[in-house]
Amino acid sequence: MKRSFIRFSTSLILALISSVCGQWLSQDFREQFIQHQAGRSFIQVYDRIHHSYVDVIGDEALLEGAIRGMLSSLGDPYTRYLNPEEVMVERQLLVGSYEGVGIVIAPRNSLEDKLAEVIAVYQDSVANKAGIRVGDVVVRIDGADVTGLKVTEINALLQGTKGSSISLSLKRPNQYHVYTEMYTVHMLRENTPLVMVESLLLPNRVGYLKINNFYSNDVYQSFADKVNELIQQGAVSLILDLRDNPGGLINQGILVANDFLSEGDIVFQRSHDILQSFGKADEYAINLPLLVLINHNTASTSEILAAALQDNRRAVIIGEPSLGKGVGQILMPLSNGGQLVEVTFEWLTPNKQSVHKVGIQPDIYLNDRREGLVNLKGQGAPAHAYIEVRQQGKSIGTLRAKADGSFEFIEPKSLPALSAKPGEAIVNLQKDFILKFAYDYAQESLSHTASR
Repeated sequence: MKRSFIRFSTSLILALISSVCGQWLSQDFREQFIQHQAGRSFIQVYDRIHHSYVDVIGDEALLEGAIRGMLSSLGDPYTRYLNPEEVMVERQLLVGSYEGVGIVIAPRNSLEDKLAEVIAVYQDSVANKAGIRVGDVVVRIDGADVTGLKVTEINALLQGTKGSSISLSLKRPNQYHVYTEMYTVHMLRENTPLVMVESLLLPNRVGYLKINNFYSNDVYQSFADKVNELIQQGAVSLILDLRDNPGGLINQGILVANDFLSEGDIVFQRSHDILQSFGKADEYAINLPLLVLINHNTASTSEILAAALQDNRRAVIIGEPSLGKGVGQILMPLSNGGQLVEVTFEWLTPNKQSVHKVGIQPDIYLNDRREGLVNLKGQGAPAHAYIEVRQQGKSIGTLRAKADGSFEFIEPKSLPALSAKPGEAIVNLQKDFILKFAYDYAQESLSHTASR
């Protein structure tokens, strides 16, 4: 009787696995799965949870959890599973727009990627009309507490079908960085263009370009349009800001690099010990002096771009060593509508150097001082007391202790301001140390060139 039950469970599991793997599940794999001790153990655990666990858990949740667990065992943060809802969000990014409410959020607590703080509210968006402001923190979405979720997860919840309703509960900080006031707004999602590239003509005709990411197929065209605008406005040098750019589509980075290079390799790809050129420059190139800004969050495609410009001696790289994501992924569609994002190749710089887990070393090293660095917790303070937080003798904020005397303070991140007008960059040369250095460097380089 017991053997029959196990056979039944095995058949059920294999049927469920077949529904996930579809045509890729061969008969050989079925037999190998059953014969393997871990495979039989998986069946036993699944059956036990399915029939005896205190709460009812659906097959989809159990099997998706198994997929995520299998991939996490690889120890590779870049190979991951996307469920059908996450795939829909990714597809929206590819077309350069999303259906949401018109806000940009970033982690208020940068160390844990938690607390979604509004860093931009787009003009004419439903969020702007509802009264959401920069600095507000998202607390609830449709009544569910989201303060424990990562910002990427909250972003997925903000997006949805155009015309669908969403309610947001947000807290607004007072002058003591205490979020005391909470309010709720109800909105209908709308189609919102994504801002991939921002630009601004700085004084003395220095052109500033910031590429936020390479997620969309429209990034290069947006970049090309912005460069042409700056040249028409009289730009004589360019600063390309790739700080905090997480990467995206490799072909978009190659196209941008090609615009600055008239010859040479752009990137190499290594897969199963086969090395081949994955991009070469053509004859046309923008010949204006170029400075590139990077930091520890510059990753993937943005590193490919920076490395191509550095190895071909086309630009001076300024800032911090980059993240060091030197691998690339492909997407494999799954039969349930999800996707497997799998690392299948390593990319190398034009000098055939790997940057994986090492990063790109800047030509001029400068610490990016825009981010908050203080994150402290404690106890023993008088109940509800206001405490000034000082660093190197300078006040960086004030906190208020809780009733039990515990307290917490997270220094606000000094993020670059985002304009309500999409595509317009807002910069602060006095507070952005790296950008100010690059701006002064551009001026000195031009003056030396003119004096020759």
